[in-house]
Amino acid sequence: MPYVLALEQGTTGSQVTIFDQQGRIKATAQREIYPRAKLYTNPVTGQEVSSMESPAPVQLA
Repeated sequence: MPYVLALEQGTTGSQVTIFDQQGRIKATAQREIYPRAKLYTNPVTGQEVSSMESPAPVQLA
């Protein structure tokens, strides 16, 4: 018996639903996805900064 799998990809998670030939839901699952912090070097200050932190304001002359 064939099934249809529907995948919904959001910004913070994924959800999948499986339907049978009559359109009835046979199964569902979801998983939250948490972003991983990345480190980068601020080109102005040379300081290593996490991508999860709000950047400090930079004053330009």
